[in-house]
Amino acid sequence: MVMHINHKREVLFPSMRICLYVVYLLIFIPGIVAQQAQRSSAQLPKVIVRATALPFPTPLDTSDVTCITADDLKQQQSVTLVDALRRVLGTYITQDGGIGQKATISMRGASTGQTAVILDGMHINDVSADNGAVDLAPWLVDDIAKIRIVRGPLSSLYGSDAIGGVLLIDTKKGKDAFRVHGKAEMGSYHTYQQAAGFQGQKGRVSYQLAASRLQSSGSPVTPDRLHSLLRNKADDPLHQENMAMRLGVERESAYVSFFSRYLTRQLGFRGGSPQRIDPWRQNMIESFNRLQGHFEGSNGKWAHELGVGHYMSNRENQNPFGQKDGENKGTQTQADWQQKLAVNEQVEVQVATQIAQEKFYTHRLLSPANQANSVHGGVGGIITVRTVEPFILSTSARLDKYQGLPTAPTYRLGGEYRLQSTIFKGSVGTGFKAPTLSQRFYKSPSFSGNPNLKPERSFGWDFGVEHSFFHERLNLGITFFQNYIRDLIVFGGNTNINRHQARTQGFEGIIKFQATETWRVELTHTYTQAWDEQTQLTLVRRPRNKATIQLIGQVTSKWQVSGDILCVGPQTDFDFMNYPNRVKMPSYTIVGIQTSYQLNDHWEIYGRGENLLNHRYESPNGYQQPGLGIYGGLRVRTTFAF
Repeated sequence: MVMHINHKREVLFPSMRICLYVVYLLIFIPGIVAQQAQRSSAQLPKVIVRATALPFPTPLDTSDVTCITADDLKQQQSVTLVDALRRVLGTYITQDGGIGQKATISMRGASTGQTAVILDGMHINDVSADNGAVDLAPWLVDDIAKIRIVRGPLSSLYGSDAIGGVLLIDTKKGKDAFRVHGKAEMGSYHTYQQAAGFQGQKGRVSYQLAASRLQSSGSPVTPDRLHSLLRNKADDPLHQENMAMRLGVERESAYVSFFSRYLTRQLGFRGGSPQRIDPWRQNMIESFNRLQGHFEGSNGKWAHELGVGHYMSNRENQNPFGQKDGENKGTQTQADWQQKLAVNEQVEVQVATQIAQEKFYTHRLLSPANQANSVHGGVGGIITVRTVEPFILSTSARLDKYQGLPTAPTYRLGGEYRLQSTIFKGSVGTGFKAPTLSQRFYKSPSFSGNPNLKPERSFGWDFGVEHSFFHERLNLGITFFQNYIRDLIVFGGNTNINRHQARTQGFEGIIKFQATETWRVELTHTYTQAWDEQTQLTLVRRPRNKATIQLIGQVTSKWQVSGDILCVGPQTDFDFMNYPNRVKMPSYTIVGIQTSYQLNDHWEIYGRGENLLNHRYESPNGYQQPGLGIYGGLRVRTTFAF
């Protein structure tokens, strides 16, 4: 059955959508009029954030940014990046089962490979993956300081892959006195996690070391409706170990740091169609190393960022018959240099240049080995101007050149205007995604890559309004967006071709309410339309509606409680039994709760319940998600002075 676009644009939650529109109209319009009529003499200090051409920016402006801090990760009791990002506005996570199984992110209806991932200043999209999408499942969050989700086409700042948005990950660095921390957790599906580390700063030297271990028997992935196709019912076990460290040396106008992350993983997974008799096995090694320095001159008006890094991912697959069925290895080495110059109080100029080399190697059973490499580089800049006190204008442009591909120019223009407690902001810009080495050069007896592929390109805009009132106890925001993507890379028989053009559009709404000093609630709603303009088919795995509700509060000074609800509307997906036909996947609702209690200055106990309604849903089609899960653990933190 082939499903065409419904031009009436059916909505899963019509009442919620209507309520949001009514709330926006009732709040924004009267609020603006009232504040124009009666201006308050007491104004809060103004905080201005600015965009940057640096791959490791702090901070951003005129963009739609969601920031998740280490404290947020602790409160949410996130174990992996998947846990941290599943409920974020404007994004959607697809995972092939439970914990450890492959998981990817898409933003604003773009594909999973059209999200750039930047770790501590280095582009780490997976060179070994078919479309370059990063697998979020192996990324534990114990050493993460901050995650920023930036939505919209941003290739003029971050280069290739930044069509839907960018995921910026900053890791922790040592500070203050020497401190030891640890965590032990256990729960459903025979899941166990242990983590330990230490961090601190002595004089000019800072240090941080964290190690963690995660194992699970895994939850059943094959849906009940397919059990008749199986000889037995097998779970997908996981065993994973991570280690991360950072060393830094700081002087008055300079800071040099070295970061290293190493991961090993053994995973059972379903290869191809999920009705395989037994799970496959995957052995994975992943490492990331980066040396970077920050230097300032001219009384801090001229700053430099220099960095060099190396990223490697190696996966070996074993089929259900015990044979080594494949190996995928990708590496990337990157060097970059950024400069920032404050011309005066109104104008700031930033310039960035980057060069990188990618290498790709793959081998499949009964197929010849494939290997390829490519060098690419980019240079760009941004000018930020504060023409009038409440108005900020930023413009950026960049040129990227990939070996064997045409030069890719991109640009972006963004602005922000503050009118009392109301903020108007918008942007227009372009993005591109270079075809991966696999898409260009992979060969097998039945498939051959296309070295003549062109980059995917996009043009997009967004416009948003934010408003706060009741002394900022209530904050509302809505952003409308649209993105045109052309030269999409699709399968064309036995090779890849540039053929289709797609359009994505919708809106993102958020309401934050600080009910009391210790209790707050947050509601979000993402509405996305995404379709292929040539075939008029909806793009798969893009739900129209996604809504979240989160409540966080303190019962006592030591006891914290939070709960969340995630509602995802219907979506289309491929019918793996009759490919390329499509099926309509039903909506689902996930309810979770978290609690923690501080026993004393050093010890804390915590627990959480996931999918409390035990909803047995599939996302994607054929891969059942975990049911009810209960987890609990103990944290310890001790500080020493020496």
